[in-house]
Amino acid sequence: MEVLIISIIGSLIAGIILAKTVPVFSTLLNNIMLKLFSIVIVRKYSSQKSAQKRMLNDFHNSDTISVFAVRGGTFSDVVHEETPFNNEVKNQNKKARYLISSKDNAHVESRGKELGMKNLGDAVGLSISNFMDLKKENNNISLRLHKEEAKTRIIIFDNVIYVSLYKKEMASRKSPVYRIRKESDLWNIFSLEFEEKWKKYEESENNLVANGT
Repeated sequence: MEVLIISIIGSLIAGIILAKTVPVFSTLLNNIMLKLFSIVIVRKYSSQKSAQKRMLNDFHNSDTISVFAVRGGTFSDVVHEETPFNNEVKNQNKKARYLISSKDNAHVESRGKELGMKNLGDAVGLSISNFMDLKKENNNISLRLHKEEAKTRIIIFDNVIYVSLYKKEMASRKSPVYRIRKESDLWNIFSLEFEEKWKKYEESENNLVANGT
């Protein structure tokens, strides 16, 4: 295996040198590099900020988004703030499903203590209100509320999933983010996890509609 890797690297180096001296090989090398990079099924980013450009591109190229989170602030905050995600979240051609914590979720208080936040429950309540405002303007947005102890934040686009951990004393936006392509078995694991939770909390969506909230 090591010999194979060394051989590939050596061939690439030779190809780069050749592409610089013979223009016709430049296009060929680019095509080879694109294929090699496409093999990378899981990629780790140090934080959401470092993954943001790629995430926005995936959001733009996706017809759907499904989110499991405590608050979903990356997406709900567009109601009152100008964020990089504004255009995509408000795009009425995208089908969006947001599954975030209910305000009375007992785990919200414990998560708030981990982060040193006394008002996380209020922040969750504001996110719910923001999503409801978005729903009024966009019929393709669905909102459900869970009572889970979230260990991971899951963001699903058509062909990739972004997963980050709710680490102790660290907001999910600041923790490492993993971009997982659909070809990976991990895709099926996280996608199935979301679908199971989405179905589990179907009644919460009906209650939101019934209460007019």
